[in-house]
Amino acid sequence: MFINRNLEKRIVMRRRTLSTMMSILNGDLEQRTSAGGNGEENRHEEADTEYDDVKVLNGDLEQRTSAGGNDQKHTFKCVVICLGILCVILAAMLIALSSYVFVSELQHSKDNQSALLAYKDHLVEVVGNLTSANENLVMSHSNLSRSCDILQNETQELRTELAKIKEVIRLNLTCSQSPIDAYCHIENKSSVCRPCEVGWIHNRFSCYVVFDHENESKRKTWSDSRDDCRRNGADLVVINDEEEQALLYDNSYGSTDASNGYWLGLSKPAETGKWSWVDGTEVTLRYWTGVNGTGSNSHCALIWKNEQKKPFGWSTVYCKDKRRWMCEKKIFSYQVGKK
Repeated sequence: MFINRNLEKRIVMRRRTLSTMMSILNGDLEQRTSAGGNGEENRHEEADTEYDDVKVLNGDLEQRTSAGGNDQKHTFKCVVICLGILCVILAAMLIALSSYVFVSELQHSKDNQSALLAYKDHLVEVVGNLTSANENLVMSHSNLSRSCDILQNETQELRTELAKIKEVIRLNLTCSQSPIDAYCHIENKSSVCRPCEVGWIHNRFSCYVVFDHENESKRKTWSDSRDDCRRNGADLVVINDEEEQALLYDNSYGSTDASNGYWLGLSKPAETGKWSWVDGTEVTLRYWTGVNGTGSNSHCALIWKNEQKKPFGWSTVYCKDKRRWMCEKKIFSYQVGKK
């Protein structure tokens, strides 16, 4: 547009210049005509020459005007082509930018998808670990429950055993509130202790007591006799050798037959069918007289004085029969210092 305006200005200036020149020529021609006819031919020639110049100028102006129009068309074409190229470039850039954005978003989506898949796998692994841990906890709980039941049973057994021990202690304390006083007394400001209590027979490492009740109502069965011995911290006698047999035989007062004998700590339980002493030892010495009770319940032994078969004096009788009894316990070994 700037080029067209310059071109128009130049054309206008040329036309003005031609108009001015034409006016000057016409004025000069009139002057020469009025001046006379002399030299008229020369004037005509000059006028023709000037007119030719004007035509030349006018032709040159038209030629330049035509050339300016062609330049304008060429310039417009160039501008259009440039704009077209620019549009193509912009379109290509837009397409490239759109493609880049699309590819970036697609890659971002793929990355997010990969991250989600990895997180999903992690969650699956965590769930598996938690499931395994839960199974282990259930198994541990089951084991602990079984252990708890076992411990409860053992606790109950221990409580039962403790109750038995307490009962034994109570019985022992009942036998003598002061066992030292039963064995010891003060002589010349010193404590003198005996191996056995008053009324008990001392023989080596044992003490014996004979309950020779003449009154049959005070006699006891084998089990009751043993309980009475236990209340005194003893048990029914156990014979380990001939000396002990002779001692007990000699102290079997008033027992001229089996009906007046003394219970021994010897029995034959129905469960085992074997003779054994109350301390659990088997019978190694046998002093049977051959005078025994009758029936299948004659499973308890007693001792009596059989003068015809001395020192043999054992007989078996019914355990529920009531007889006299003998008790045995270890000697007292508590050491007491001088006061």
